[in-house]
Amino acid sequence: MSIEHAPQRQRRRPLRGRFAPLLIPILDAFDMIGVGTTKGYEMVNAGIIETVMLGGRRYATREGLERLATPDEPHGWGAHRKPRTKTEEGGSGAAV
Repeated sequence: MSIEHAPQRQRRRPLRGRFAPLLIPILDAFDMIGVGTTKGYEMVNAGIIETVMLGGRRYATREGLERLATPDEPHGWGAHRKPRTKTEEGGSGAAV
């Protein structure tokens, strides 16, 4: 008895040429930033990933993904993290 694995999703068309697309299919965008479908849609619903609807399909904007990868931007990777307190770091719990 063998276990069949779900087939890997492949791009319909590779990104070629000298121009990068302005809109990226949402599942391809999730692959590009390294998150799964569930986490990706959580990020979309929270407004972290900028998307547009076009012809009934959802696309991520290239500019929004680039901004997401920039740590200094409001929606950058570290923007949603709460700063750690001394007690969370394993300190004595005394005020810093």
